[in-house]
Amino acid sequence: MPNELQQELETLQGNIKRMLDLEDDIKEGKKAAKGVAELKEKVASMSMDNANTVDTIKELAAEAMKQQAKENGGEVFASIHERIDEFETKMKERGVGRQRKATPGAAFVKAIKDKDLSTAGARYKHVFDGTTMGDFDRAVKQITNLADSAGDLLIPDFDETIIEQQRRMPRVRDLLTTLRTDRDVITDFREVTTGAKQFEPDYQSAQGDVKSESDREFTTDQWTVETIAHHLTTSVQILDDVTRLQDFINRIMLLELDLKVEDEIIYGPGTAGTFRGLIPESEVFDTDLVTDLDIQNVTDIDRLRAMILQLAENNFPATGMLMSPFRWAKLELKKDTQDRYLFASPQNAAGPRLWGLPVVATNAVDRNDLHVGNYQLGAVFYDRQNPSLTSSTEHADNYTRNLVTFRAEMRGAVQVRRSSALIYFDATPSG
Repeated sequence: MPNELQQELETLQGNIKRMLDLEDDIKEGKKAAKGVAELKEKVASMSMDNANTVDTIKELAAEAMKQQAKENGGEVFASIHERIDEFETKMKERGVGRQRKATPGAAFVKAIKDKDLSTAGARYKHVFDGTTMGDFDRAVKQITNLADSAGDLLIPDFDETIIEQQRRMPRVRDLLTTLRTDRDVITDFREVTTGAKQFEPDYQSAQGDVKSESDREFTTDQWTVETIAHHLTTSVQILDDVTRLQDFINRIMLLELDLKVEDEIIYGPGTAGTFRGLIPESEVFDTDLVTDLDIQNVTDIDRLRAMILQLAENNFPATGMLMSPFRWAKLELKKDTQDRYLFASPQNAAGPRLWGLPVVATNAVDRNDLHVGNYQLGAVFYDRQNPSLTSSTEHADNYTRNLVTFRAEMRGAVQVRRSSALIYFDATPSG
């Protein structure tokens, strides 16, 4: 009986070897675009023969198990498994350096090695397609993403982008004329616009009469160059470990610096170390103009037109308007008695304009503030030092602590040359 079992296993081993060789021939035939139908038929036929051989092995193995009490029973099965191990090793050597899909022969050998003789024959009855047998084990457990299954194999995908806070873009500085300076103080000379001394040309009443005499008074004003800066300290290691952090720091520190400069250009109070901003230095809107113009049911649209008039009476043509996005939206949403928009069109994608002037709607301006001006003639920005970013590992005890300090700074000054070219109105509701 053991001899018959050994003989059947040797026959099966030879068949499997020939099948593996045929599989390689099939693959080579596909690569060469040659017909492989005949080879597939041979493999399919051999698969059925092997299935029948498995059935025979099962019967012989059952008989052998009844005789396992005999002295050579254990040795026979030990010899059988040694042969299977040897053949499995040869199969693995055939796939060195690459992963191979399970082939019919490999699946069959695994079934025998696992002592699963009850299903090995059935597995060989699958239809062979020339490249893979498909799913050899129909009873495999379901694999899911649950914790007691393959859940621990799930690896999240990481987005390396640093998602920044959304910041406004600086726009107000572009309204002003920019000049360079290499001094720390800007001194200007200007006419005194009020008082008794004026230019007074007049008629000469008669020949020989004294002609009209004019006089004029001048004064000076000073605009100090101020420094606006901020710094940030990080470890050297984090900059090495998170390379994108360096770009984030460079970009955001300079942008935040520009935004602070813009805030100061608009609202700088003029105290020590601050700019003298546009709004504090502007001429206040004369609300009597609204009454003089006999405007009923006054809106911001009316006020802005009256502010343009005030500039015109000061001999300046208006070049633009400043307000918050909230205030601009409030203007655009004005409707007539039939719910038609007064001057805005929802389909119109043109830039914001009112009374023929460009509107700069920016969150740098408070919601209730309105500003109209001739910005080129009204103010100048003096650039003493362009915004710059530097770093140092020698600041304080940075060197011994492996730290690096970044510093962003600029130097400049706002000069309001003509207050009467800038008109400001606080539209905060009274009460």
